[in-house]
Amino acid sequence: MPWEKSFDEDKALDAAMRIFWEKGYEATSIADIIAVTKASRYGLYHLFGDKRGLFLRVLDHYLETVICGYLSDLLMKDASVETIRIYFENLISMAEKPEIRFGCLICSTAIELAAKDDLIRKKVHNYFDWLTSLFERALQNSIDRKDIPACTNVRESALYLTGLTQGGAVFARSAVSSLTIAIYFRTGLQVIFLN
Repeated sequence: MPWEKSFDEDKALDAAMRIFWEKGYEATSIADIIAVTKASRYGLYHLFGDKRGLFLRVLDHYLETVICGYLSDLLMKDASVETIRIYFENLISMAEKPEIRFGCLICSTAIELAAKDDLIRKKVHNYFDWLTSLFERALQNSIDRKDIPACTNVRESALYLTGLTQGGAVFARSAVSSLTIAIYFRTGLQVIFLN
């Protein structure tokens, strides 16, 4: 008799994403995953291979469902300095909501696993490169429109903004006050003449 999936894959990925995001990879057990996904161990292994296989799929799911939502304005071809400013203000607003104070799953994964797992490190670096490229485009658009000085180093500023984003994620994960996160982001933007 062929195997039939007895659970919704997207819902299972959502549930697994939440538990990994909250607890981290190592601290999340298969029992935890089964409990939140309502899937059988056999069903999970059949679909994802093992815990690591599931986690790799969760990282992709996180990028597609969470990160792309956060970055929706930056994904626009006409993104600008104002878009960057709004992006960071939105991160400040999110930091005020206790239910989403787990920081960034990609950032937490970078800290926990990137030094130990080549494929995960590649996924993390690909995300950082992609985010940096979005900032680069927005900055270049703003130079072209003469909104910021032509001498602005687009590459270095974009890398800085990627680091600023990840630093804020670490602050959020460590449960510092939303005021501290707001000061951190706003001061960071002032450093590169965006405020």
